Amino acid sequence: MPPHTEWGATATDEYEVADYLSTFKLDSDKVVEIDSWLITSIFQQQKRKKASRTHHVQQLHPDAAFKLDSATAKGLQTIFEKNKGTLVHCNFQNAIDFGKTMHKEIKAAYPELVASRAHALVITWCLARCSIAYGYIVSNPESGVRLRVRLFAGGNERGFSITSTRDLVQHEVLYSLMGLMPDDAKAEHSRLSEIEPHPSQLHNKANAEKPRILIGPIRFINHACRSYNAEYVAVKSKLAFVVQTTKAIKSGEEIFVNYGDTYFEDLPGGRCPCRDCVGEGSREAKSKIESEDSEGGSKQEAYKARRKRKKLRATVGGKEDIGASH
Repeated sequence: MPPHTEWGATATDEYEVADYLSTFKLDSDKVVEIDSWLITSIFQQQKRKKASRTHHVQQLHPDAAFKLDSATAKGLQTIFEKNKGTLVHCNFQNAIDFGKTMHKEIKAAYPELVASRAHALVITWCLARCSIAYGYIVSNPESGVRLRVRLFAGGNERGFSITSTRDLVQHEVLYSLMGLMPDDAKAEHSRLSEIEPHPSQLHNKANAEKPRILIGPIRFINHACRSYNAEYVAVKSKLAFVVQTTKAIKSGEEIFVNYGDTYFEDLPGGRCPCRDCVGEGSREAKSKIESEDSEGGSKQEAYKARRKRKKLRATVGGKEDIGASH
């Protein structure tokens, strides 16, 4: 069970937004629905790429095939891209305004997605969370962390990871990686991201040990059985969690937590797929990674050259190349 903490006020925008968002009460069924289409729309790879470079965003919805139509998904991503410029070096009020703007524009363009006040609350939470987390970890270097897509051990699957953008000290609280549980545990979900509440978080002890969905950027942190360098910390009397480092972390290193001994028991064979268990940290795996890194430079230069030629052609044709990078 994760340790618990009381909020220790700090004079930072990250803390202010995290404190504000920790007060939301969300319905689990709305969380499953909205988080699924919101995350897959904002972060889903829209351009076709070969299989080895394709990233399929995993979701909370129990139906793995659940998704919005491509036009709606692209429209939501366009709304996010249009407004995310306010996230760079933004203050507390910018963060709140961003969430409200996103909600307003989504409601205007796709009213069927915002059918009730409960829907609106979840959207506001998720999108306001974007402003200091989903958005910060994409575009704000001051948050201390960044969202990346990485190739997992075995080389056949890509997924999200959280990487430090500066040196982190031991026991540093990363407010930008906050997560929130819904007010109930009723909804069916994929078990992609769930956690047992800490006793200090619940006023009603009924079903206290039943796992609940955990949403927010905290869900993008990967698991490691032994080499983890951070932990979940339950916020006392709130349905929120934050992340705290357990050791110093160098800039550029990935952040890991331990999900617990039983998290992967439903997988075929019950085998944990983390880097400690599948050998990602072995000499052979490291050698492969180093080899890929050495090749990356030449591939990156070739990619930049292609982009430069493409922009030149677009300029000659009187068009501007403004494609989003996902």
